[in-house]
Amino acid sequence: MVIPYLTKEINEYKKQYDKDYDIILVSDVPEKTPRRYYIIKTNEYMVDNSDYLICFVNHSWGGAAKTFEYVEKKKHITIFNLVI
Repeated sequence: MVIPYLTKEINEYKKQYDKDYDIILVSDVPEKTPRRYYIIKTNEYMVDNSDYLICFVNHSWGGAAKTFEYVEKKKHITIFNLVI
């Protein structure tokens, strides 16, 4: 699981998260990044560190669509958009 930052919930239920996930990665977002951009930067981090994208994006707005646009600019990623 990749998360943008550690939360109180993850700290409180660490044992359960450790059972549910092999690893929990906190994305490498610069500290000076405003909090509202952490999820966007986390999505970009995952794209930059992946070879494949499996998604279901069927509209041109929102966070998933913005990530999809970011992925389309990358040449190293194979995209599987499950929209029929």
